[in-house]
Amino acid sequence: MKRLAIVAVALCTAVHIYGAQFSKLGIITAAKSMQKWETLKAWIEQAGYSDEWQAASFFSDTYPAFPVVTNAVVTSGLATVEEVQAILAASEDKAPDALLTAKYMRDIETDSGRRNWHGKIVMQTLATNDTEMTIMRIDTFEDGFVWTNRPYKVKPPYDPEEAERRQQAWDAAHYPPQLAAILKARREAAATTNEITIIIDGN
Repeated sequence: MKRLAIVAVALCTAVHIYGAQFSKLGIITAAKSMQKWETLKAWIEQAGYSDEWQAASFFSDTYPAFPVVTNAVVTSGLATVEEVQAILAASEDKAPDALLTAKYMRDIETDSGRRNWHGKIVMQTLATNDTEMTIMRIDTFEDGFVWTNRPYKVKPPYDPEEAERRQQAWDAAHYPPQLAAILKARREAAATTNEITIIIDGN
């Protein structure tokens, strides 16, 4: 799309957001609602901007000539500042902002994307939740942006007594009492001996 800023019906002051772009159809529709379009269309012809008007897909205020042309619209008496503000507000094209926002939301889901947008990480902190046994890493970037990573589960420290209680409960639910007692005795014996028996088959 051509980013032409030569627009016959645009704001002559920096009232709008810099970097905005405006729909030609929106400009025409808004100007017609104010009974200004025929006069403005004639001014486009007279000022020598017909080719630009026909070639442009939309109009952007980032072009250096934008304030020159928009000043001429107002100083020539074609429209007041207030009228031009209203026309621009009605014709601003938000589609590029939506696309950029969608790209940003996709990018910040990755480490590399966050660095591309916000610079390198300058500080990292860890937040813990003992009740849920989770840890979160919080990253602070060069521009001040803060990102809280998804929490991840922490494996609790091994507790042999708790492990034995769980095993006994499982054994009791699945084995006869005598067999559960034998299995418990074997575990206790294994935990108190360092003897290792190696059987070598000579065949």
